[in-house]
Amino acid sequence: MFLQNLSSSLEYLNLSFNNFEGAMPTQGIFQNASAFSILGNNKLCGGIYELQLPKMPDHQAKALRKHQISLGLEGSNWRNCIKHYASSSSLDFLSRVMRRTKSGTDETQKTSLYDHYERVSFLDLHRATDGFSPANSIGTGHFGSVFKAIIREGTEPVVVKVLNMIDHKASKSFMAECEALRNVRHRNLMKILTACSTVDFQGNDFKALIFKFMPNGSLEKWLHPPSNILLDEDMVAHVGDFGLAKFLQGKNSNSSSTNNTSSFSPRGTIGYIPPEYGVGVKPSTQGDMHSYGVLLLEMFTGKRPTDEEFEDGLYLHQFCKIALHKGVMKIIDPRVLEHEEEEEEANDGHRDILVNNSEIQRSTRHEGGKTEECITSIIKVGVECSMPSPISERMEIKVAMKELLAAKKLYESAR
Repeated sequence: MFLQNLSSSLEYLNLSFNNFEGAMPTQGIFQNASAFSILGNNKLCGGIYELQLPKMPDHQAKALRKHQISLGLEGSNWRNCIKHYASSSSLDFLSRVMRRTKSGTDETQKTSLYDHYERVSFLDLHRATDGFSPANSIGTGHFGSVFKAIIREGTEPVVVKVLNMIDHKASKSFMAECEALRNVRHRNLMKILTACSTVDFQGNDFKALIFKFMPNGSLEKWLHPPSNILLDEDMVAHVGDFGLAKFLQGKNSNSSSTNNTSSFSPRGTIGYIPPEYGVGVKPSTQGDMHSYGVLLLEMFTGKRPTDEEFEDGLYLHQFCKIALHKGVMKIIDPRVLEHEEEEEEANDGHRDILVNNSEIQRSTRHEGGKTEECITSIIKVGVECSMPSPISERMEIKVAMKELLAAKKLYESAR
């Protein structure tokens, strides 16, 4: 009876692996299977239908009706069972992270944060991913694994990012990502649906973030750029994965920053981090512009900033800067011009592109025209945005947008 009454004031209750036995209550928090966890208590019975526990013996059912018997304890004290409930509650944690720090924030605002995120348990995620089956895996990395899941029947699929808790930095990453999601509101950031911080069937720490599923995959699938830029059903870009670069560095033994012994670590994605971050400069708008410039160059050249061909001091920015003087059409990814060429061929009424020397044909076919002028303008923006130093000379975003819009109008006028 005690736990049943106590449960009315709880947001989430973790009773896992406590050797409980007896009949499960059905009132208070125990009416919602996602609001509590009873993993590892194999002698329980009864409870709500969703728990799929054994049927309550007749003698216990009669006793329950008379005395409203609740959970029995074997070898555990109830204080030990519930002392971790706050730390084990993903929504309790997430709400703490997302609380306003301004003075004067009333209690109503804080409480409403609980209602903003649906509660999910480890059992929910385990079922939704078919036991975290490889068949539902979208990708893996040193940071953990990503799965596609349907948590509730009839609902849209979601993405479940499960952190690798073997890495001692994973817990900090979980907190950092929630902190970032608390502080940043933008239509082009992946939308977090909820989080789960609890224990698995073996009693190990389990942390996962649940995001909206992006049906069109990553930008990497379409053009080449990083896989943490995802595309929704309308092909609108969304950025995901906050602060995972340090985990990838740990996995990549060739990374120059793997053996970094300084007290700080670069913040950002490998290949896009501006040089000044490597010497401890705080993240800035100028740093964002460097990353934006690298992404722009990558989209139009089809070359990653970490490609093996960039060695002996050569890197993507320098590679494109040289091309501005020697001819940008020679470095453009052929796929950028494929659609335009198909339209031209359809208008000409023939398809006679030779397979051999196709890149040479593409580079010479558009040289000297408005297409080359347009591409040159875009590459110039990418080069000026990604300038290594001085950072004060990097192009500002409002100037970059003005130049890109002008290039777009030029391209449209040429068609």
